[in-house]
Amino acid sequence: MSSHVLGRPSAFLFDCDGVLVDSLASAEAAWKSWAATYKPDFDMERDMQHGRRAMDTISELVEADLVEQAFEELLQSEMETVDGTDAIPGAVALTESLPAGRWVAVTSGPRELALARLHSAGITLPEKLVTAEDVDRGKPDPQPYERGAEHAGVPISECAVFEDAPAGIAAARAAGAGWVVGIGAGALEPWSDGSLPDVVVPDLDAVRFVDGDLVILRTLS
Repeated sequence: MSSHVLGRPSAFLFDCDGVLVDSLASAEAAWKSWAATYKPDFDMERDMQHGRRAMDTISELVEADLVEQAFEELLQSEMETVDGTDAIPGAVALTESLPAGRWVAVTSGPRELALARLHSAGITLPEKLVTAEDVDRGKPDPQPYERGAEHAGVPISECAVFEDAPAGIAAARAAGAGWVVGIGAGALEPWSDGSLPDVVVPDLDAVRFVDGDLVILRTLS
């Protein structure tokens, strides 16, 4: 598909991991170490539903009285490898081109980890951030993106959401986002409810914000 205008959003809501930052290597190392202690048969590549809060995943894998401890150990391991986090291509340029106060990071990760990864990747921190601690229900529930729109000060129908994970895309759709941009090939896979983005791009280098227009330069088939 050739370059085209997707719409004129009033605000921009970005998932963090896989959209703004590439943290896959550090996350895989942390989960592998975690699984050796708490769930030896767990394989992140095979078993993980990306885009969900770690606490939600862990609560399904270990006994209730171990959940808090298991989560804290995973977080500690992820924090130890945060320096290896890089920006997704185009993330710095795109976020710096957006109106002040009109882009929000909406992540399933804990605040401490999200801030550390954004800093490591060289992305100027947004004025507003929605993290795992800020919601009662994580993605695919719509609450994270509803909260993101509140922080941006505009209706969710005027927001463009950028997501790489099917669970996050489902959350954006359920919230009523005006536009949903999938990032990477994983966004081509529908969530269990059939949710799909409006368009899928390889990374944020394929997106521009020009004179109020959200412009898509190239897409994945």
